[in-house]
Amino acid sequence: MKKSYYKYISVILSICLMLGSFLIYLPAPSALAATSCSMTEYYNMTDDQKKGFSFIFLYTRNDLVYLDKYLEEGRSFNKETIELANDIALSDYDFKYDSYTETTFIYRHSSRECLARYDETNRCFYKGATGDQKTDFTFEGEGWNPIGSAEHPFLQPFDGQGHRITGLWNICDAAAGTSSTNSPAADGAGLFAAVGDSISNLVIDGAFLSVSDTGLSAGNYDSIGVLAAQSPKNDSETVFTYAPLHSITSCSVLNAHFACKNVPNSGMLTGVTYCQTIFLSDYASGSAYIDNTLETTASSFPRVSFGMITGYLPKSNFYYHFKNCSSQGTVTDAHSTAQIGGICGTVRSASADDCTNRTTIRSAGIAGGIVGSTDIPTLGKIEIGFSLVNCINTGNISGICAGGIVGLCNFLTTPEYSSCIFTFNIKKTQNIGSVTAALYAGGFIGNAYNFNVRNSINSAPVSIDSTPEIQQNPVYQYFTKFYSDQKAAGGFVGIVIPVLNNIESTAYTSYCYTTNSANLSTSTITTDSNTYTGGFIGNLSHANEQYSLFTYLNTCNSYTASELTTPASVSTSASIMCGSLVGGYDLYTDINAQYTYWTQDNLDLDGEAFGQLNKTNCYKITQSQLLGQETTTNIGSSAVNSYPDLLRCLNSYVDQTEDYDPLLNWKMLDQVGPVINYSKNPAASYPPVITSIPSLTPAPTTAAPTVTPSAVSSAVPSLTPAPTTTAPTVTPTAVPSLTPAPTTAVPSVPPTAVPSLTPSVSPTGQPTTGPRFTPSPTLPIKTAKPTKTPIPIPEPILTPAPTETPTYTPYITKVPAETTATPTWLPILTTTPTETPVHTLSATPQAPFATDDDNALNAPKQMTIKASADRSGSVRITWKRSTDRDGFLLYRSTNKTGYKRIAMITARTTTYLDRKVSAGTKYRYKAVPYVLKNGQTVRGSASKIQTVSPRLMAPKYSLTKHRTVDGQRFLQIRLNKYQGKYVDVYIRKNVGRYVLLRLKNNNIKQQKGIFKLHYSFRNATISVKLRTYDKKPVSQRSFYSNEKTILIDE
Repeated sequence: MKKSYYKYISVILSICLMLGSFLIYLPAPSALAATSCSMTEYYNMTDDQKKGFSFIFLYTRNDLVYLDKYLEEGRSFNKETIELANDIALSDYDFKYDSYTETTFIYRHSSRECLARYDETNRCFYKGATGDQKTDFTFEGEGWNPIGSAEHPFLQPFDGQGHRITGLWNICDAAAGTSSTNSPAADGAGLFAAVGDSISNLVIDGAFLSVSDTGLSAGNYDSIGVLAAQSPKNDSETVFTYAPLHSITSCSVLNAHFACKNVPNSGMLTGVTYCQTIFLSDYASGSAYIDNTLETTASSFPRVSFGMITGYLPKSNFYYHFKNCSSQGTVTDAHSTAQIGGICGTVRSASADDCTNRTTIRSAGIAGGIVGSTDIPTLGKIEIGFSLVNCINTGNISGICAGGIVGLCNFLTTPEYSSCIFTFNIKKTQNIGSVTAALYAGGFIGNAYNFNVRNSINSAPVSIDSTPEIQQNPVYQYFTKFYSDQKAAGGFVGIVIPVLNNIESTAYTSYCYTTNSANLSTSTITTDSNTYTGGFIGNLSHANEQYSLFTYLNTCNSYTASELTTPASVSTSASIMCGSLVGGYDLYTDINAQYTYWTQDNLDLDGEAFGQLNKTNCYKITQSQLLGQETTTNIGSSAVNSYPDLLRCLNSYVDQTEDYDPLLNWKMLDQVGPVINYSKNPAASYPPVITSIPSLTPAPTTAAPTVTPSAVSSAVPSLTPAPTTTAPTVTPTAVPSLTPAPTTAVPSVPPTAVPSLTPSVSPTGQPTTGPRFTPSPTLPIKTAKPTKTPIPIPEPILTPAPTETPTYTPYITKVPAETTATPTWLPILTTTPTETPVHTLSATPQAPFATDDDNALNAPKQMTIKASADRSGSVRITWKRSTDRDGFLLYRSTNKTGYKRIAMITARTTTYLDRKVSAGTKYRYKAVPYVLKNGQTVRGSASKIQTVSPRLMAPKYSLTKHRTVDGQRFLQIRLNKYQGKYVDVYIRKNVGRYVLLRLKNNNIKQQKGIFKLHYSFRNATISVKLRTYDKKPVSQRSFYSNEKTILIDE
C-alpha cells in the first residue's frame, strides 16, 4: 500500500513538471485578451509583441509625442487604427474666437484666467478680456511639433471618437530663422505634418498659428493647415478614377487664429491635398489673415491659395469631393493677391454637394463663396469639370475678381499649350451674400468661359467698386492684360471670355446656359462708369484679337427683377452698356433667349450689341405680373406663358419639360416674386456614381434578455399605483400591504451641477458639459475599445450663428463692423446631416450606371443580407464584408412590388439602421451590389428578400426613491423616451421572479409619464423593467427596457 502511494505521487509530480515546461511557451492571459494598447506602450514593444493589436489609443500628450517619434524613426504600423481615448490639451492655453467682435481670447487652461485678447482687425494684443491697454504678449514654452513629417507621413486610420484637442499653437518665422518647435518648415505647423488615410470624428478646439515664410522655393513652408499641412504627394497622373484614397470625415477646427505670410497653400483643415480625397461633414470657424509680400507682376498669375476647409487641390485626374461641409468666420487678404474660397481656395476637378459658406472674404485677389479659383490644367486632351449642387453662400465676398459661389472659372492658353475642356455646373444653389469686385463681379461666378446654371437663385446685391489704388495692383493688371480691361458685373456671371486650346488646334467654342433660374428683385447691381452691366451676364467678350473665339449663350425659363443702377454723375450714354440679360457682347457671340423675362422699364434684353440675339417668347413684365397681382393682361400668347402672372408661366414650362435632371417648381413670395420651391426637390432619373467613404454607423446594440412574467406569489411584493380622487385603491390580500402613495406634493430636490473646468464649444456654438481631464500616462493594456461618440456637425442655416465665446468671456456690446442681413423670405435650402453620412450622397450624377449587358463579366456576386427588429424601434440590416463589391443599393417595400431605394451603402460598413419605419408594419428589403469600373457603376443581382416587422422601441426611464411630507415612502418611475400609449411595469424583489404590476391607470399621457408606487418593506433590492404598447387589447408589446435596480435600505 505504501509503495503504491509513492508510485502515484511520483506520476503526478512528473506530469506537473512536464506541463510546467510547456507553460513558458504560452502567452500571458493579458496578452490573450488584449486587442489594444496605448501609444506609449506600443512604442516600447518589440515587433512580436505588437502582433494581434487592432487599436492604439491616445490618452495623453505624451502618446501624441510618441506617435511622432515612432513615425520619424521610420517605423511602420501593422493594420492598427489610432483612436483618441479622451480630450487632450497640448498646452496650458485655450483659444476662443468671437466672430462678432473679431477677437481671439487667450486663456490659461489650468486657471481659466484670460491672459490676453488678439484684435483681428487691428492685429495687436490687448491685456485681459476688456480694456484698451496693448501688450506684447508672448507664449510660454514650446509650440506643438507636428506629428510625422513630409518624409514620414501618418498613413494609419485615425478616429477622434468625438474628443477634442485643445491648446494647439505655433509661431514660426522662416525669414528670421525662429520657430517655437524643432519642426522643419516642410512639415507645416498644425497637428499633423502629412496624412494619407481616413481621419474622422476629431475636433481641434482652439488654435493659434502664425507662420511667416521667405518665399516659394523648396525648403520653406509649402503648405499650412491646422489639422494637417498636406497629404502625401502622388505624381501619378495616368489613371482617372472616382474612388477616393483619403477621407476627412466629421472633423472640425473651431476658434482658430490663422495667419500666413508668403505660404503658397494654406487652409483651416488642410493646406494642400495631393491624393484623391473626400471631405465629408467637415467644419471650420475662426479668423484668417493672408499676407503675400512676394514680388508679383502683371505677367504672373496669383500663386497663393487659401480655403476654410482646404487650400489647394492640384490634381486634374483625381476625384475630389466635398459633402456637407461648412465654414464660418472672416478671411482678409492683406495685399489682394491670393485665391480665397469659403470651402476651397484653388481646385482643378472636383464636386461639392450640400456645402454652406458663412465666411466673409475681404479684399482678395480672386474670391468665391465656395471656391476661389479653378487652376490652370496641365493634362490636355481630356474633359474635366466641377459641379456645385445644393450649395449656399451667405458670406459677403469682395476682391478684384469675385463671385458669390466661384471667383474665377477660366484660364488662358496659347495654341502651343496643351489644355483641356473644363465644364462648370451650378445646380440648385443660392447666393445670399453681397458681392463686390474691382473688375469682375457676378452673383455666382466672377469670370468664366463656360457654365451651366440650373435651378439656382441669386438674391444678393452685386457691385463694382474700383479705386485708382486697386488698379495698380498686379493682379488687376494681370486680368486687364490677359483677359479684358472692361469692368463687368452680372446677376449670374460678371464676364465670359472663351479661351484657346489645341485639342483640335482650333479656338474653343464657349457654351453657356441659364435654365430655370432667377436674379431676384433684392439683387441690385450697382456699377461705376464704363462697366458692362447685365441682369444675367455683364459682358460676353474674348481676350485674343488674333483668333475668332465664339460664344453661345442660351437662356430659358428664367427671369431677372434686379435693378441696374449707375451713379448720378455718370453720363446717360453709359446706359448702352446695360442690359436686362447681358450688358454687352461682341461680333462672335450668338444668344438664344427663350421664355426669358425682365422688369426694368428703361432697359431691353441687351446693351451694347455686335453679335446676334435671337428672342423667342421673351417679355418685359410689369410689377403686378411679377408679384401675381395682375388678373387680366396675359404676359404672352403661347401655351406656356398665356397667363397674367409670371408664376404660372414659369411653372407651366416646368410641367411641360422632361429631363434627366428635372426642373424645380416655383412658388410665390410676397413683395418678391416667384422663387424656386426647394422643399419639393425631385431626384435625378438615374443614380449617381458612388464613392467609397467610411461609415459612422454605430455598432449593433446587444438585445436585453427576454423576461417572462409569472403569476403573483407571496414571495414578491405587489406594488400598486398612487390613488386618484375618484377611486379607492384595492390592495391584493395575497401579498404584504403595499398601498399607493398619497397624492400630496413631493418636494423636488434640484440636481447638483457638475462644474466644467474648461468649457468646450461644439461646432454649433453650444458649450458641452463635463470637465476635461488628462489621465496618467502610465496605463495598463486595454482590453476593450472605448465607446465611439460621433461628432455633431452643424446644420447650415441662414440665420446668424451663435458665437463660440466661452461662458467666462465677458459680454461685449460692440456692434460688428460688417454683418449680413439674411432675408427672412428667401427659401432656405437646408442640408441637415444624417447620423450616417454615407447614406446621403449627391443627387447629381457624375456618370450613369452601366447596364448589366455591357458589364456582365464585371458584375459583383449576389450578396446576402439579414433584417431584424432593433431595440431602438428601427430595422437593422446586416451583411458580411466582401472584396468583390464596392457597395450596394438598399431597397425597401411594404408590399411585394413598389420597391424604393432608401440608401447607398459602401463596402466598409456591415450594418445599417432604417429609422423611418412604423411598428407593426411588414417591410421587405433587398440589396443590389455594385462595383466601380472605369468611371461607371456595374450592378449585380438583387439579394433574396428579407421580411421583418419592427417593434416599439425599448422605453428609457428613471427610477428614484422619494418620501412624502408625512414620511410615506414611494418609488417614482419617469418615462423619458418611449413609443406607444400604455406601459406595463414588471418588478422583482431581491432574486425572485419578475411579476406584472397591475396599475389602476397605465395610460402614459394621462399620467404625464410619471408613476408613483408606495412601499412599506425594508432592506430589499427592487428591480424594475418596462414595456409599452399602442392599443388595447394588446397585439404587440415593445422590447423590454433595460433593468434598473434600487436598494431599499431604510
